Amino acid sequence: MLKREPGFLIEVNKRLKERGFNELKSGFDASSYEVVYAIATQEESKEIKDILPFFSKVALVHTHRDLTELYGYRVSLKKILLDKASIEKEERLLNQKKKEEQKKQREARKKTK
Repeated sequence: MLKREPGFLIEVNKRLKERGFNELKSGFDASSYEVVYAIATQEESKEIKDILPFFSKVALVHTHRDLTELYGYRVSLKKILLDKASIEKEERLLNQKKKEEQKKQREARKKTK
């Protein structure tokens, strides 16, 4: 949008200035930026192309084409390897929060009856 919509750049610069940041130059050069798609997985031995479902690959191909050909960004893929212990810890925390929320909801329903 910075490249296609001059009015958008004006609005972005106004908000950046309000927050004490430097304004973006009007000659925005997307080629000096890189968009990185990070794919998180436990699959250490597999390549990204073998991890993603078919329609995710299709969407990624189209997005890559648009970002590079239409806008001039550099695009890359990165695989982030997740370890099983970290995933299990995160799942336990999420389950605990879910149980706490369900308990709050039950207590709130009891109070309204």
